[in-house]
Amino acid sequence: MPADHSTGLVPAPRWSGAAPQGPGADLGAGGDVLAPRSWWPALLAVLRPLEAGTGAVFTLREPPAGTGPGAGERALLTVRRVDEVPGLLQVCGSSSQLAEGYALRVERGAVEVLATTATGAGHALQTLRQLLPPHVFRRAGRGPALAPPVDLLDAPRHAWRGLMLDVSRHFHGVAWTYDLIDQLALHKLNVLHLHLTDDQGWRLQVDAFPRLTEVGAWRRETLVGYRFSDSFDGRPHGGFLTKDDVRDIVRYAGDRGITVVPEIDVPGHVLAAVAAYPEWGVTGVQTEVLTRWARSHDVLNLEDATVEAVKTILDEVVELFPGRYVHIGGDECPRTQWRDSPRVQELLRERGLPDEDALQHWFTRQLRDHLASRGRVLLGWDEVLAADLPQDAAVMAWRSEDETQAALAQGHDVVVATQGKLYLDYKQSRDPREPLGPRIFGPYLTELRDTYEYAWPEHDRVLGAQVCLWTEFADSREKAEYLLFPRTCAFAERVWNGAPDTFEEFLPRLEHHLERLSAAHVGFRGLDGPHQGQSDTWWGLEAEAAPHVLLSSDDQPDDQQDTVPEPRVSSL
Repeated sequence: MPADHSTGLVPAPRWSGAAPQGPGADLGAGGDVLAPRSWWPALLAVLRPLEAGTGAVFTLREPPAGTGPGAGERALLTVRRVDEVPGLLQVCGSSSQLAEGYALRVERGAVEVLATTATGAGHALQTLRQLLPPHVFRRAGRGPALAPPVDLLDAPRHAWRGLMLDVSRHFHGVAWTYDLIDQLALHKLNVLHLHLTDDQGWRLQVDAFPRLTEVGAWRRETLVGYRFSDSFDGRPHGGFLTKDDVRDIVRYAGDRGITVVPEIDVPGHVLAAVAAYPEWGVTGVQTEVLTRWARSHDVLNLEDATVEAVKTILDEVVELFPGRYVHIGGDECPRTQWRDSPRVQELLRERGLPDEDALQHWFTRQLRDHLASRGRVLLGWDEVLAADLPQDAAVMAWRSEDETQAALAQGHDVVVATQGKLYLDYKQSRDPREPLGPRIFGPYLTELRDTYEYAWPEHDRVLGAQVCLWTEFADSREKAEYLLFPRTCAFAERVWNGAPDTFEEFLPRLEHHLERLSAAHVGFRGLDGPHQGQSDTWWGLEAEAAPHVLLSSDDQPDDQQDTVPEPRVSSL
């Protein structure tokens, strides 16, 4: 039987049986929770905020010997570990991620969850939480907390259900990262991809190279407006994640079934690193962290010593992030400095490389081999594609579906991140009240419907998909949340279950779901447009301003030079 979506669940479960007879369960009263001890961290990640939102107290206990909670007793919530969730394979299909699946049944005053993993059990409790009234999402909510009788089977379609957050352009601190992880878990997303480095800032502590954060984590001011603006705010901006921060974030995310994927973007987008260590650059000139939103011409020189420095950085990254994938960027690397440098041209001859493209691909293979020796898989933006890229390297396809198909044709695993559908820094509508984003002109529009209806190519090697938030113009968590939600809600449904409803059928569920986000104080965009505090041009731009050249991997050097002024030389 198909899922009944009347409960307003987002994402909708894959299957719903007839509602059991009798009452549901009163979670507001609290009670015993019987579950395997090793699963308690995953369950507490949901139960603790549920306690805060209801005033209830849940007491975790290990189940006694046998199958029941004890003679004459019935626990409020029983979580059972099983070898196979009955009926899940038949309902969801063998291509689904059954290890993350669950069965949830609410009837006669009690809740029962069946799962094969703690992650699946955590997903079940997130669904249970959504079955309750929206006020339970408040930090100190009170009131009824009755879960209706339901019988659900559920599992995700895709293994990679991600969100990329650019913390380089604007760093919003550690506390909001935890809040964002909570929202990912609520929507059953399981990857947080952190874009940790770029021209505008380096955000990760590296013991071997302390100047990466002493210098590279700070810019003296920030451009106000689009890249052709000449106004700056005059305020320093910066910050970074310490190693302890990262360990805590990784653990916090892991308890919620989320893997944190780090990105160290090389060999382009590296001005913050070159400002800290000029000897890694092609010119060797002391410069500063970029204060504009264009990308810098500065790239790594790819001398042996510089390559070894990058490997050392990756060694520290691997120690901090236990996930399988390490993202090395690889996008939008200008060739100007390499082409104009006699030393780089000499390097090409020494290494038997025909051109600058081959130099970047040589570098990518070096990093792939190094990560493989550490038991990790290289992941890069689709510019890393080359005929001789080892097949075990994975590709994040962002420019178009052509790159997805090219990567698949070469035998690579692919994460879909198509910019026209899944980039959330694009404007959300043509509403004249809509705040301007970094892509203010006609083609750069990603509406809620676009995200919900986007069906990316299906293939055994498509791991899944992710939405991406670049933060040039999201200088506060409020602006970031406005850009993220509700489009992330629509994406979560698409990547979890394939978006089984029409968009018009999805909207009533989403409207109910936004009441939950409102109770949780998430600064989402309303379905009827931005409210007064979210409208106008946040960044002092005129929508009719003439566009300048937009940088991409295909820009010619002359175009780049016309668009991007050289960084100012620091007096430090």
